[in-house]
Amino acid sequence: MSFTLEINRWQEIMALLHEKDGKSISRINHDIIMTYSHTCTVVSELEKRKLIKKKSVGREIQVFLTADGRWIAQNCADIEDYLTKV
Repeated sequence: MSFTLEINRWQEIMALLHEKDGKSISRINHDIIMTYSHTCTVVSELEKRKLIKKKSVGREIQVFLTADGRWIAQNCADIEDYLTKV
């Protein structure tokens, strides 16, 4: 019997930022095919938990991982790598 593990939306955002930090919210929702409002909600929740931070760069707001966020994203990537090998 085979199960597919569901990846949560917050994990997708963290993985995307782990690959390339400093993306705008509209770029994030485009890259992971998610509505803008849902992306904003997840980003706000991650910001409350101090896993990401937002910075204004010119006219757009970009999202960056914090040190704790980077640590969690790396561990999630390691877990995903392990699960694909099993």
